[in-house]
Order: sequence, then C-alpha cells, then structure tokens
Amino acid sequence: MHILLLYIMKKQKSCGAVVFSQKSGGKREYLLIQHSDGGHWAFPKGRMEEGESEKQTAVRETEEETGINDLIFIDGFREEIRYTAKYNEIKVSKTAILFIAKTNTLDIKLSDEHTDFRWREFKEAMDLLTYDDTKQILKKADDFLKNKIG
Repeated sequence: MHILLLYIMKKQKSCGAVVFSQKSGGKREYLLIQHSDGGHWAFPKGRMEEGESEKQTAVRETEEETGINDLIFIDGFREEIRYTAKYNEIKVSKTAILFIAKTNTLDIKLSDEHTDFRWREFKEAMDLLTYDDTKQILKKADDFLKNKIG
C-alpha cells in the first residue's frame, strides 16, 4: 500500500527596512538586531497584517521591534528575499520585502523577540549579519545609498 503524503505549503509575507543613521562627517551606520529565536542577526521586519501596505508593515514592525517611529524612506529601493522555513513540521514559503529608511533615533527599545542590537558601519555590519541573502541586501542598499545620496 502506498501512502501519499500531501505537503501543504503555507505562504507568509513580511516587510521591513534596512535602517540607517547618518553621522556627522557623512558616515552611515546600519541597525542590526539579534533575534531571540536562533540568535541570528538581521534587519527589523515582520508579517504583514490584513489591509496594510508593504511600507505600513515596515513602519509598524520597525517600531514594534526597535521603538523607532521616525523612518524616512529613501525612494527607489525595494528588495525581495524568498526562503522556506519550517514551523512545527509545516513548511512555510516566506517572502521578505526590504526598503531603505533613515532614522534620527539612536536609542533602541528592543521587543521581547530580540536580545541585542548594534549600530555598525557597512563592513562591520556585513561581518555581523548571519545569512548571505541578508548580506546581499545590505550590499545593494549601501551601493544604492552611495549613488543616491553620496
């Protein structure tokens, strides 16, 4: 007797931002947060709620995860990461949309989902990020900002 296993792949979409601050002298620092679940370093992002636009989700999630509520989006940057995760034996197809946003808020108030944060210049941020796809997004974001605002 053959048993056919049917895998139902759930889909989730999350949105967030590569958040940066501009220091005097033009140096940029990027905000990275460490997740409680797994300890990986990434950017603020989270699941879209019904009725939200991608940028509304990015604003809400960034504020929930970091306390930042003054994001200024830099138009023209929208990157997508696709990956599969497993939760309780259920595969989830995930899409993460990331924008670039500037903040003047440096005092971070982490949510319970996170254990640490760091403001880092590009090279140090690249070293700290956990996943290659996230590193690729940071590289694209940094190149974009160099071309857009110097």
